[in-house]
This record gives sequence, structure tokens and C-alpha cells, in this order.
Amino acid sequence: QVRRELAETVAIICCNYEAKRRRRRYKVTLADRLNKIIAEQNISKREFAKRIGVSENYVYTLTGESKKITTLSPSLAKVIAFEFGCNAEWILNGDKE
Repeated sequence: QVRRELAETVAIICCNYEAKRRRRRYKVTLADRLNKIIAEQNISKREFAKRIGVSENYVYTLTGESKKITTLSPSLAKVIAFEFGCNAEWILNGDKE
């Protein structure tokens, strides 16, 4: 009985560890989240920039492959959330879509 419970506990710990490791490895970036909004709205990056009041170049920097910009101001996140009907916390941190 004790061995079985111990084995089950070890299995649960290993599963939890592996799940956390996978989440860390495949973390969705700010660029990924913004690109998702753009794709779901079926708009261009130019239109996205126009609707949130920033330059097209800035949007390309935010959504680019280099992913150099990893943060966004909370006020801009709120503008995006309002304009496209999504959650500002999700835009900023990937929390609770």
C-alpha cells in the first residue's frame, strides 16, 4: 500500500515537472500574441497600427521575428484590448485570455 502511494506520488511529481518544463520551453511571446490578434481580425499590420495609433514600423518591431521588444506599456495594451475586444492582461503577460 505504502509503495503504491509512493509510486503514485512520484508519478504525479514527474508529470507536474514535465508539464512546467514544456510550458517554459514553448512560452508564447508578446509578438505571438499580437500576431494572433492581427490574424484573428484578418487585418494587415498597417491597419493594426492605424487602429491603435502607432507607427507601422513600431508594429513590425513588436511583431517581428527578432522579438527584441518583449514588453508593452499597460496603456497601449488597454488600447489594443479595447479596440479588438481582448484582455489587456493577456496581451501583457499571456495571462487569462
